[in-house]
Amino acid sequence: MKKIAISTWCTDDYAKYLRPDRLKKMVNYFHPDIDFFIVDSKLTEEIKNQNPWMLSEKVRYPDWMMAVSCLPFVEDYDMVMHMDGDTFCIESLDKVNISKFIPQITKENIGKLMPLRVA
Repeated sequence: MKKIAISTWCTDDYAKYLRPDRLKKMVNYFHPDIDFFIVDSKLTEEIKNQNPWMLSEKVRYPDWMMAVSCLPFVEDYDMVMHMDGDTFCIESLDKVNISKFIPQITKENIGKLMPLRVA
């Protein structure tokens, strides 16, 4: 079985509205075998500091954070997917063919996924 993780990006100022902790509980109810990570304000700052291209004035880092929020976990999992913090998981994800809808960051394609160069 593949080792799978889901991450959601939700900084502390939005957590009280989006309640990513509820999303984590919903996903874990149907999929206790999937690890779920919430990328909060502290981890967001760490990611930005590790990826200096995100600090450029020409890059709006919120546009990039969905995919980039998966990076801290990609080495430890066969598949990592991003799930928006305002998502509801009301049944098993087993029937969803994720690869048709969401590009996944995996160990095999991480080297191919490069950020756009900023002039």
